[in-house]
Formats: sequence, structure tokens, C-alpha cells
Amino acid sequence: MSVRVERKFTAREITEKMLRRAAQANLESANEMAAIMRDTCPVGPDHPDNSPHTRDTIAVTPNEDGRVTVSIGGAIIYIEFGTHSTPAHPVVIPALERIKRTHHQRIQDAVRLKD
Repeated sequence: MSVRVERKFTAREITEKMLRRAAQANLESANEMAAIMRDTCPVGPDHPDNSPHTRDTIAVTPNEDGRVTVSIGGAIIYIEFGTHSTPAHPVVIPALERIKRTHHQRIQDAVRLKD
């Protein structure tokens, strides 16, 4: 005869595990979004002052509280929405649309706590 003893987890332990997993899900989605943006961001001619292309300014920065920042510099506002002389070439909005479902699924999996 054997007796199986299962360890009970405290609410705090469960919450901390969920937050860690959600933070990891956020980071995975942010990296996926940044990769999509790098792939779709147009690259013009090299600048005479050797400044980086907008594509090269895309960065993913995890914050301490589990949030993740995807930043992009350069002329992204002009690329995304266009100007009076240049048509729009959306980069950010399509990337958000592409990761929306997978990110939602990642967060659901994270809070289910299934190993």
C-alpha cells in the first residue's frame, strides 16, 4: 500500500509562478514582434553620416515587473504613416496584428500553470 502526498501551494507561490510565466510569454511575443518588424521595415540608401537605418533601431527591453518594451527609433512615424511625398509602409501595426493570437495563447498557457 502506498500513500501519495501532494504538496499544496500557497496563493503567493501560485501568483509568483503565473507572473514569471506571463513575463516570459511577454518577452517571447515582443521578440517575435521585433523580428517581424525588422523583416518588414524598408531600408533606404545608406546615410552619409553613417546613422543607423530605422530597422537597426528596433530593440526589446524587458522591465522588472514583467512588462516588455519594444522600441523603434529613426523615421518610423514617416515610414508607418507616410508623408505627402512618400506612401505609407506600415511596420508596427501589421506586426501587432500578426502576434495578437499567439500572444493571447501564450498568456493563457502561462496562467494555466500546466507543466
